Amino acid sequence: MAPPELLYYGTHRKLFRQVLASGLLPIASELVQLAISPDEMGMPVDTLSLLIVKAQAAYEAGILFYRTSDSFYLSEAIPPAYLTSFED
Repeated sequence: MAPPELLYYGTHRKLFRQVLASGLLPIASELVQLAISPDEMGMPVDTLSLLIVKAQAAYEAGILFYRTSDSFYLSEAIPPAYLTSFED
C-alpha cells in the first residue's frame, strides 16, 4: 500500500545518531512501526527524538508499507537516505 509522503518514528535520544546513520531496522518484530503524525508517538517528550521518514520516496524505491490502523503503518527496514531529523 502506498504510504503518505511522510511518516514519523520516535527513538530514544541516546540512539538518535545511530538510527540516522544506520537506518530503521525491525527490532522486536519483522517490521518497523511508523506513525502518520508526531502526535501519535507514545514516549515521554523529554526522552524522545523524532525522525521524519520520507515514506513515499522509500515506497517508490521498492520498500513495502502496510497500513495497520488510521494512525500507523508498518514497513520493511528504512535506509538512512530516507530519514531526516524532525528538528531540521
